[in-house]
Amino acid sequence: MKENKENVKVLTSEDILRLSNNQKRLDFLNEYESWGTWLEIPEINVKVFKAELPNEEVIFVTEFNRDSVMTGEIKSAAYRYGKDCEDYRRYPENVSSIAERLKNLKMTILKEKK
Repeated sequence: MKENKENVKVLTSEDILRLSNNQKRLDFLNEYESWGTWLEIPEINVKVFKAELPNEEVIFVTEFNRDSVMTGEIKSAAYRYGKDCEDYRRYPENVSSIAERLKNLKMTILKEKK
């Protein structure tokens, strides 16, 4: 298992405000590979990507790679949202629900700025 603590996407309040619509939030989540690999387990073809939010919550994306004789490599990703490594949802959430959480965070930030 290889952990790279430097490969953590750290978002500021301004970054969250720039995710101004649902499409931008979905794009950010779907482009998780650009965050950098935080944890890799090559023995089982798993990579974990991590984004830290300004409210001290975290998004983890676990990518599973497997080879298929018929289609070549198959990637699937599981998204989880939580407060830290020990406190995240055991079962994955869909991307839309995490995008909604980002929207709510944006609204909270805007309220705090007023």
